[in-house]
Parts: sequence; C-alpha cells; structure tokens
Amino acid sequence: MGCSETETRNIGLKMLISVGLAYLLILFKVLKLIYGGSFSCSVSIETVVLVPSCPGNEEEWRKAAKQKNCPAYASKCDNPDKLMYHCVVNEYVNETLEVCAIQQNIVGGYCTEYNRRGNVIQLNYNRKCDSRPLALNPCPKFYLSNETFKYPLCYKLVMTSRPSTESATISSSTNLIEFDNSENVTTSNMDM
Repeated sequence: MGCSETETRNIGLKMLISVGLAYLLILFKVLKLIYGGSFSCSVSIETVVLVPSCPGNEEEWRKAAKQKNCPAYASKCDNPDKLMYHCVVNEYVNETLEVCAIQQNIVGGYCTEYNRRGNVIQLNYNRKCDSRPLALNPCPKFYLSNETFKYPLCYKLVMTSRPSTESATISSSTNLIEFDNSENVTTSNMDM
C-alpha cells in the first residue's frame, strides 16, 4: 500500500519540525555553554563599588575577592555557584568597579565590562584587548570574566566623552572609546 500525497506531506512536515526542534535544542545548549546559563543576579547592583584600580595579579585578586566576600550574597541568586568577585571597567570604560556578579564566558578576545543598566557582566564589543600591536598579555579568544586581572590592557582604556543616558544600551557602550595616546586625556588606572 502506498501513501497518499497528503500523508507524504504530513510525514515530511513532521520530519521538518523534528529536525528544526533538534537544531533549536542544540543551539540552546551551545548558548548555555557559551554564556553559562543565568546572566544576572539582582543582588549584583547592590555590590557595585567604584575603585581607583583593580588587582594586577592573582594574589591581589584573591585578597580583594576575600575582602568583597561575594559568597555572602550567593544565596540570593538562581545560580549561586557562579556569583564571583569581579573588578572590571564600566560600560563607558571610564571607571573601574568591584562587583559580585555572575561569571560569564568572554569570547572573541574582547575586554570585560559591567553594565549597570543590564546588571550584567559582558564583553565590550567596541574594545578588543589585543588591538594594540605587540600588546603584553592580550586576551585569549575565550576566558572567564572574573579573570580579567590577567589582561591589564583592559584597564588602560579611556573614553573621551560619556554617552547620554538615553543612548546607553544593555549591549556595549557606543564607539567613543580610545586608548590614551596623549598626556592631556584623563585615564583610569594607568599606574597598574
């Protein structure tokens, strides 16, 4: 017995739907692997503190992390084991901040930022930390957001002007960022 044209179409449609769902499931798992599941914890915004500089090595990082005591806030998060101490630039790349935030996978060789509006650690699409020729300790193509101390070039970024509140978004800051190449530009944390 052969299948009717309608039955053949139904079988084809069911197969197409099954394959599509399989692809979506795989995409979801890949995105979860890359971004680590939960992106934010509401308690993070309460832990943000402006600091004059960030730790420059692992020993300083451990000391600062111990003092910040992020595990004390972890129970307030959906993903408590990923709430980590971070010291990173803000979304405008004109301040350094300490914050207890969800650890993220940073990909593509970009610097890490904390975005207050999104309450999230993320990569800054406008700044690769390997963009200077012969940069010391450039960012690898993949690293964990709480390991930014290994890439001091990210802390030497400056911004010439701050975008208006209306133009700031949850993605990265606008393309007004540049390296300090002159003596009259104020920089953040150049004495690392």
